[in-house]
Amino acid sequence: MRPRSVTIVGWWILITSLWGVYSSATLPSTLASNPLAMRMALASGIPIELQQIIGVVNGFVLAFCALTILKGYWWSRLFFVGWSFVGFLFGIIQLGLLLALFVFGLTIGVILFFLSRPRANEWFS
Repeated sequence: MRPRSVTIVGWWILITSLWGVYSSATLPSTLASNPLAMRMALASGIPIELQQIIGVVNGFVLAFCALTILKGYWWSRLFFVGWSFVGFLFGIIQLGLLLALFVFGLTIGVILFFLSRPRANEWFS
């Protein structure tokens, strides 16, 4: 039986990643209605269209990670960490080192704590 912590983390990743897909897909309309957000998006130096594409791809890949975590595939945690590191690198480019480091460290640290507990290790073996 899948541990409750793995279920919660898997569903949390799935829901937030699909929300990220929606947010990225509607990015132009969001930016059009918020001048401050538009200035911040333009300040990153990455074209808004590329930010939108990367956000959608990132969301779908993380949703795939969540599904594999829920299925208990042994490689799912490694794939999640690897893809999260790619997102961290993009975050450095887009947001700057300190903010990206804080978000990455806090989020991934909490998720990996729950995905590496003894019962979770049994689930993934």
